[in-house]
Amino acid sequence: LKLHVKNQKYIIHLAYSSQDDDAYEINVEATKNLVKVACEEEIEAIVILCTMNVYGFPEGTVTEQNKINPAGGIYGKTKSIMQKWVLDFAKTQTKTRIVLLNPTCVYGPNGKTYTQLPYALAQNNRFCLIDNGEGLANVVYIENLLDAIELALKTEGAHAQNFIINDGNIKWRDFLKPLLKEFGKDIPSLKKEDLLNRSFESRSTLKQIGNF
Repeated sequence: LKLHVKNQKYIIHLAYSSQDDDAYEINVEATKNLVKVACEEEIEAIVILCTMNVYGFPEGTVTEQNKINPAGGIYGKTKSIMQKWVLDFAKTQTKTRIVLLNPTCVYGPNGKTYTQLPYALAQNNRFCLIDNGEGLANVVYIENLLDAIELALKTEGAHAQNFIINDGNIKWRDFLKPLLKEFGKDIPSLKKEDLLNRSFESRSTLKQIGNF
């Protein structure tokens, strides 16, 4: 690891795992190792991407000061552990800037979950809205996230802080309709209560929505 870090000016840490068997090792321990080596080598700055899952689903507006109550299973839990450690460790460092970013739903060209997947599901009649898509989506375009990463690397005052990166919110219906193209005109909808109670015909739809 030291050979890869040595003589670098900046590091952007993107690696993660959502698998039960290695999520802690990769999301927590590997991040700790990288941050420690980066500081030992006195690189100028390291930016670590985390996730909004660390904040779970609280009522109202979410800010960086929200209490962390993670969602997303083992992925969210291990990212939450990692975030706390990174921010605490960063406060002990003076030579290497350490910044953590929490992007919302990232979309853009060739993106999977929030770009290509909805269309692929709709093509196979495996897609629907919940409550007619009235829920709010917090989204960030990939180029704006890249701008935020670059700014975090170069901003001295960002050290030992985390920042939520979000372009704003929009109704899921309005966000998804352009991505669904010809399938966006007549999208079926389920009520939230029906989804939670599984009181609808197609269980395969539930499986696909869960993956989405």
